[in-house]
Amino acid sequence: MPSSTVSDSPEENNTEKTGAPAPDAAPVLPQGLEPVDDENRSVINAARARGHEIERSEEEVARPASAAVPEVPGTKLLRSILSSTVFTDLFAHQAHMRFMHREPQERVQAMVEAHKIFYRACRWGDYAARFLVFSVIVGLTAFAGFTAISKTLN
Repeated sequence: MPSSTVSDSPEENNTEKTGAPAPDAAPVLPQGLEPVDDENRSVINAARARGHEIERSEEEVARPASAAVPEVPGTKLLRSILSSTVFTDLFAHQAHMRFMHREPQERVQAMVEAHKIFYRACRWGDYAARFLVFSVIVGLTAFAGFTAISKTLN
């Protein structure tokens, strides 16, 4: 004779009947994951509404919220110029045009394997362009400082 046990708990009965836990039961998370608190849930929902995926680093999570630091005029332009990768972008564009892999990373990887010297030249070209821009900025700053000092001394 098969034996069956019937539980007096409504949660266990619901699990047996529908295969799903009771709605008021705490969700079971995989090992290593923590539940999202209400403060972060609003940020995540706002990002999802805009269509963005977000991931916060441990440093951002641990850092307390501080007052906004005022931007110095021209720093955004300077930051964008120094972080530009014109030659690597050209390499990625060529990979996109030549290879038909599903993911862009796969296309670039195939292009790297096919054209290692071109890849290295593009990477070094980006480094050289950054060095050139940095040198020009330092040179212009030194020239402007020297001119200002020489005018005040005369």
